[in-house]
Amino acid sequence: MKNRFARELSFGKRVLLASVVIVAIAGPMAVGLMNAPLGRAQSPKAAASNLPAFEVASVRRAAPQGEGGPGQARSAGLCREDPGRISCIGSPLKLVLIRAYDVKSYQVLGPAWMETEKYDIIATEPAGATKAQTSAMLQRLLVDRFRMSVRRESRELPVYALVVGKNGPKLKKSTDPDDHAGFTWGNGHLRFRVPTLDHLARGLTFWMGRPVIDMTGIEGRFDIALDISTEGLAGVHLTGGPTDGDPPTASDPAPSVFTAVQEFGLRLESRKAPIECIVIDKAEKVPVAN
Repeated sequence: MKNRFARELSFGKRVLLASVVIVAIAGPMAVGLMNAPLGRAQSPKAAASNLPAFEVASVRRAAPQGEGGPGQARSAGLCREDPGRISCIGSPLKLVLIRAYDVKSYQVLGPAWMETEKYDIIATEPAGATKAQTSAMLQRLLVDRFRMSVRRESRELPVYALVVGKNGPKLKKSTDPDDHAGFTWGNGHLRFRVPTLDHLARGLTFWMGRPVIDMTGIEGRFDIALDISTEGLAGVHLTGGPTDGDPPTASDPAPSVFTAVQEFGLRLESRKAPIECIVIDKAEKVPVAN
């Protein structure tokens, strides 16, 4: 089954490509935990003064697509973390916020331009910095360089519940213990494979831009491969472009995700649940000069 896909990435890596941050969804009340506490309202100066800073940081608007150096298109959207360094190249600001606050796309509420305006951010960390410290440094950078004001708020948001259909599940047990999540997209098709229903819910959360909560109660590893239409999928707009390699062909229109999951005896139900969000009250498109 692995050969059916042109490129395979774990969802965790893809959300770093889209930094996308796909973490286990334990339930509606568990969604939205953040690394660093936020007050009800923060001025940029107050927020930055209590957070650690990068040793050196370069922040600038990204070159238009096609004008960057070699490899830029391939790495568009990527927040790459190497020892002592983090680089977000061609990244929408929303993806940097996702990494900085360890949240998901739907938990970031702010101006629409944060999904379309792209930036190159390259920063050097102090030796031995932990992931939590890097997150805090990114938060400070966003405040300092984008004059950002952030607050935390619980909101009643739409979610999807992944449940078993009326005729029961139609899942085939996986015989490959090393099977992992992977996807490829292009030509209006998104094809992805997941080994568990938890992975399915997490993957759909990213692609649909709305929390998907696994409420099937079914555990185990299965062969789950979907071919769905990219129309209306929020995650497609965050990834920066189709995956490398040969994209799926467009010989036939792909079904919607709602239709595709029915093949496995599942369905998606629209509901509402309280979700902890970060709200961007103010931010400037043009970052403070290096």
